Amino acid sequence: MLPPALWATSELERAVGGASFVAMGVPSHAFRQIFRALLPFLGSDAPVVSLSKGIEQDTMKRMSEILEEEGSIGPRRIAVLSGPTWPRRW
Repeated sequence: MLPPALWATSELERAVGGASFVAMGVPSHAFRQIFRALLPFLGSDAPVVSLSKGIEQDTMKRMSEILEEEGSIGPRRIAVLSGPTWPRRW
């Protein structure tokens, strides 16, 4: 069972406004666009954690680079969580 404080919304302001941190699990091809849309609601001290794999196709930038470029947030507010990128062989 999920905790009652956990809820889903498609409203970025409701999802991000007042958050102590933001975890972005967005496909890499939409990462920049979604981050731009949520940026006005991001708290001035809130760290952003990228959960997205891959790079931006047009620029070849990592998601952490996009966060710094688009949000002008320093590296102390950017984190990356990644996992294996190779297929498992059974």
